[in-house]
Amino acid sequence: MATVRAGMRAAAAAIAALLATAGAAGAQAHAEGPEMRDARYCEIIPVVVEGTTVTSSVYNTIGLNDCPADLWNALTEAQVNAEYGSQASKLNGPRHFVMDHSAAEGSSASGEIFTFGGIQAKLVARLTTQLGEPTVGDQYYRPNRVQRETQWTYDRGKLIYKLIDPSGAVYVMQSYAQIVDPSLTIDQLASLGSRLNLPEGWRFETRRLRHTMTMTAEGMTSVVNDELLNTYQVMRKPKTRIGGAPRGCIAKRTTLRVHVDGDTALTRVFVGGRRVAETTDADVKVTVKPSQVERKPEVVATSRNDAGVSRAHVRVKACD
Repeated sequence: MATVRAGMRAAAAAIAALLATAGAAGAQAHAEGPEMRDARYCEIIPVVVEGTTVTSSVYNTIGLNDCPADLWNALTEAQVNAEYGSQASKLNGPRHFVMDHSAAEGSSASGEIFTFGGIQAKLVARLTTQLGEPTVGDQYYRPNRVQRETQWTYDRGKLIYKLIDPSGAVYVMQSYAQIVDPSLTIDQLASLGSRLNLPEGWRFETRRLRHTMTMTAEGMTSVVNDELLNTYQVMRKPKTRIGGAPRGCIAKRTTLRVHVDGDTALTRVFVGGRRVAETTDADVKVTVKPSQVERKPEVVATSRNDAGVSRAHVRVKACD
């Protein structure tokens, strides 16, 4: 029994670390919706075991309340277990979001409401593991795979906070925690690098956005935690494609389509060596005239974000 309880507590702790930002999914706020930056929230994670199967349910307060301090401070894991009927549980919070808006789809968008010690919280994730499976969420600076379908939007002019690993992978902060350091505030995040005990090759950076940035998780993503339990999601590199290029020459205006996968990137499109478009849109239509490609018969699209650069090139020749 002690081994079972230890396994359940480990599962709850790991999931709390892994899903510290899952709760934004429950808010159902779109990019033009309510401001979420620095919004306070908490998570309650009851764990139920049936046979060798461990089911951990993540309930989040965002969109319902700001996790009232008096109720949260009084809430205990024993109380959660008694009210929910769980064998173990984890209290994860308080936390504050760093993105400005969120949206969710699929399983991340649904959620029943349960009241724990007077605190209403919405179900935003449910994970099933087996007793004895290794847990990884409490290891700092180690990427962990998380299943969710979400979009986090960071507004132009706002600060983002990044961890960059030795390979160059970029992780953007989604929430900061007041668990290890209850006095941590959003105003202190820009200088956080001096406090973190970063592993060799890792670095912390802050950047003010020149355009609005959206980070998307399409079913699966990677998350890392620092030792203060702040959480960061991996940024996807851009991948640029150009479609609609004719096989032969062009004798009249021709429309090409530029598509960029990955998280928000700044894309510049060049026709015949001259820039004709600059945008952060994922889809761009470009009209090419024969006169534009007489000297330099090519169309080039270059997309760049914090995670990397992608370049697409097609040959477009004017008919003689």
